[in-house]
Amino acid sequence: MYLPKQFSKGILIGNVAIVPRRADETRFVYVIADMVRAKILHEDIHLKQSAILIAHYIADGKDIPNNILDLDSQFASKIFEIKSFKMKWRAAEKAKQEQKQLGIRFAH
Repeated sequence: MYLPKQFSKGILIGNVAIVPRRADETRFVYVIADMVRAKILHEDIHLKQSAILIAHYIADGKDIPNNILDLDSQFASKIFEIKSFKMKWRAAEKAKQEQKQLGIRFAH
């Protein structure tokens, strides 16, 4: 089995590669592969920090604690919520500023 050419562009930790893959227009997920066995180990790690931590465990020949994978999903979900809130907040602030500007224009 051969890994796709994209794996030549990833981060290599020992024999473990971490490669970003576009999940949609706004976010990436990380694929982790064993480069010696040409085998994909994980396809959907949400956070770069989690991917690096997992790759280090694999490269050191250690078992990956289950909570790392669980926490990766939980933190990614919270980050999405925070980004979504920030976008809504900015839109509301912009609308508020536009209303103020319109109010000033009509007052004169």
